Amino acid sequence: MAEGINVRDYGGYFTKEGFAGQNFVPTNTTTRQRAVYRKVIDFSPLIDFSAGAPATKSVAHGISIDANTHFTRIYGTATDPSTAYIPLPFLDVGTLANGIQLDVDATNVNLTSSLDYSGYTTAFVVLEYIREA
Repeated sequence: MAEGINVRDYGGYFTKEGFAGQNFVPTNTTTRQRAVYRKVIDFSPLIDFSAGAPATKSVAHGISIDANTHFTRIYGTATDPSTAYIPLPFLDVGTLANGIQLDVDATNVNLTSSLDYSGYTTAFVVLEYIREA
């Protein structure tokens, strides 16, 4: 019973690194479970990315990344107070150039696009990752 209770997603989404309540087995060569960590990055507000060429907004994530860090999920949302909501990354199937690319490097979370998304005043990116021992 205790194992069933302890294996769950806690649902806490904080701007400080925390345990997500998930376990992850990254390969089929081992059955050792790794704890999943979660951190929310406040990306508010989005910007006008349309300055002639694709532009990037970067926000430092503050995670110590090394060769043993592996991301399991990278996702987010953005809200325009006029009741428009989009996922991050965003894909506009009608016009691919309207999309927003989301990626992470050793220092930052990066959003890249070619359109004006400055009406989206609230934006969050969620990073979930494991650390190999």
